[in-house]
Amino acid sequence: MRVKRAYGAPSTVAHALVRAKALPRALRPEYEGFVPLPSNILGLEAALMLGSGVSPFVAVVGPTGWGKSHLMRVAAEQFQWDFGVRPKVRRGGHLLNRGRWDHPAPLLLDDVQQCLGRPREQQALRNALELRVRLARPTMIGFTGGQAIEVNQILPQLEMWSIAEVPTPHPVERQSILRQMAEQEGLVLSDRLVCLLAKLVDRSGDALLGLVKRLGLIQREWMTFEDEMLALGVARPHMSDPNRVLKWVTSQLQTIIEPLGLDQHEDLARSLAIYYLRKVLGIGESDVSQYYRIEPGDVFSYEHAFEAARLDPRVQRLERVCQQDLNRALDLF
Repeated sequence: MRVKRAYGAPSTVAHALVRAKALPRALRPEYEGFVPLPSNILGLEAALMLGSGVSPFVAVVGPTGWGKSHLMRVAAEQFQWDFGVRPKVRRGGHLLNRGRWDHPAPLLLDDVQQCLGRPREQQALRNALELRVRLARPTMIGFTGGQAIEVNQILPQLEMWSIAEVPTPHPVERQSILRQMAEQEGLVLSDRLVCLLAKLVDRSGDALLGLVKRLGLIQREWMTFEDEMLALGVARPHMSDPNRVLKWVTSQLQTIIEPLGLDQHEDLARSLAIYYLRKVLGIGESDVSQYYRIEPGDVFSYEHAFEAARLDPRVQRLERVCQQDLNRALDLF
């Protein structure tokens, strides 16, 4: 079921945002928090419809971290402007059997999926929503996970509801979202770093935002190769495969060093890899030791051995070659 259009079907996402920006000045910051992307348009329209009174019953469905709670705050802001009432955004699982469900004020419930799998709570929620529909009380619910068809089982009089799906953004959209998050936090990220983080970080928008905030605590500009490598180290906890960066650094340095025909190139490659992981990517000693299956003290020994070898001009040249080749290889990571 597609969302009913509040202002007619927009030909482009940009046109919908022009409509949003025509709202009162006090509301613009909330709406402008959205990146102009196709995946945002249905949810944005749903919030506009509820807040302006076009559709009193709205459900927004989608994965965690991609704007459903933001949409509810948007609807609450518009309600306050149009009707003088500022509804609170409540969590579905915490409101059952509490307070009056027939209250005339708008009701905004987030995370109603918490009630699924609990027959008593699910029935209580459905009864409450049915009462709201029967009395024409404005209601908006947010459902995390799944698709619109999964929320149908808790919506009474389904034909009365406008349902908008907010899907997971595809990689190019994720880059736009990451750029806007960085801009709002006052960060400057290189284009390559934006592409890498949008691809490697876990699929949740909350994970991207958490990473951006962590980067902001370290520094503001992330433009050089060294900055990008450090950012990858910081991003490890937010990746679906935290060891992917360690595997990549190790394999790339092995590939670079092996053709040079150096004596003990395996030990040299490992020493250099551990030095990069520790000093350049800032990865903790315990994580490195677990990856290589060595004692934490051995991590220090490898690291110290390479630092001592850096006094040799040949090792200095090797380090420069490795950095240049890693820089080029990062484009294909």
